Amino acid sequence: MRKKTLRFKIVFIAGFGCLLSLGFTGCNLIPKGEDPGYQEVIVTLSGILPAPPTSMSDMDQISVYNQTSCTEDEPDEQYFLEWNGNSFSSSHIMNCSDDGDVTITYEFDIEGELSSNHQTLKSFTGTRKVTYVSGDYHDYMEFAVELKDVPLDGDAELLSGYETSNLRNYIVNASWLWRTTEDGETNQKEGTVEEFDHGRMSLNVLFYGGVSESFLSPNSR
Repeated sequence: MRKKTLRFKIVFIAGFGCLLSLGFTGCNLIPKGEDPGYQEVIVTLSGILPAPPTSMSDMDQISVYNQTSCTEDEPDEQYFLEWNGNSFSSSHIMNCSDDGDVTITYEFDIEGELSSNHQTLKSFTGTRKVTYVSGDYHDYMEFAVELKDVPLDGDAELLSGYETSNLRNYIVNASWLWRTTEDGETNQKEGTVEEFDHGRMSLNVLFYGGVSESFLSPNSR
């Protein structure tokens, strides 16, 4: 049950990003030369297996993003993307816990660059690590994605890209690792994304929180 809970949370967040992207592509409303200020980025590779998964232990999605809150309530601006011109980065370790014996640690290291008109993600390199501990149960997941030249559309609040074909043009590397320990027994699975054209895989990129006050913390308003 704990493994299912952790995996559902990761899949839900990444899937929510895909849904937003599909609803806002094609906007292309960013004035050329305007500085980007997006607070969060989500990169998701869905359907990475050649065939649909048959169990919860089949990893069918890789997602890398900068976590901005333990509770998913008010985002903490210390975890927002940092911008230097059109280049961005975010590297943090976030320790979270509940009222019981559960602790979750999120670690992410992200960097990349947008084109001058913000219509291309020129480069992206990111890793995301999640450690879940409850009693003697330990769950560790690690995701890594490297991209290049991904087409984007959007405006100063939301920028997105969605690709389902010719993924070799955009994906440089992608990998995942999942390790669980329970009752003293450790199991590990890992893999790399090498077959990009099997027909199930999609690439989704989402930048958001650029100008909307709903994404800002009280201290930044």
